[in-house]
Amino acid sequence: MSAVWLTASLGLACAQRAAPPDAPDTARSSDEVDPAWVPHGVVKLPPPRLDADTQEGVVTLIAPPSLEQARSTVRRFFRAVVNESEQGILEEMAPSRSHETFSRWRRRFATLDYDALQGVTLFQDSDLTITRGGELSAQGSALGLSPDFVVIVVKPRVTKVGTSRLFGDELVFYLQSDTERYRITNIQEDFPNP
Repeated sequence: MSAVWLTASLGLACAQRAAPPDAPDTARSSDEVDPAWVPHGVVKLPPPRLDADTQEGVVTLIAPPSLEQARSTVRRFFRAVVNESEQGILEEMAPSRSHETFSRWRRRFATLDYDALQGVTLFQDSDLTITRGGELSAQGSALGLSPDFVVIVVKPRVTKVGTSRLFGDELVFYLQSDTERYRITNIQEDFPNP
């Protein structure tokens, strides 16, 4: 009989779950963890960000998207221009700048024939100059761009078709990371607006 009593007592004791002493006392399912609760002795990391000063102590940094993603954004932009796709251009622009850029390219599409560039190589990767915003700041650039920016200078191999000038000699793209990809915030080009 005492063996049965001992077995039953052990079974009940093992079936009860004791909460850690510093765990919050809330009604949660057994699999759910309170995100605000941190076990004693564990450091809760601050929210991730793109840059930080070394004097700030413990920080969590986000790696910016690769420069290949910035190049891909510029390639998609030029593909949209050659296809005269206003929607394609809008997809590559930062929302804050899309209206202004959309209007400019709509006027260009109405007066110039970018379709004539189908099948033409506008640039190679070797025609691009890429600089991260943080590098520009370190070089003393007056632009003062944050590390989540990338500047890409493109010198198109073809700027005219016949007598029609379609691009300036160089286009300077300012791209900003939204942690997953780059979007164009500004394009500088020496080109008369139609």
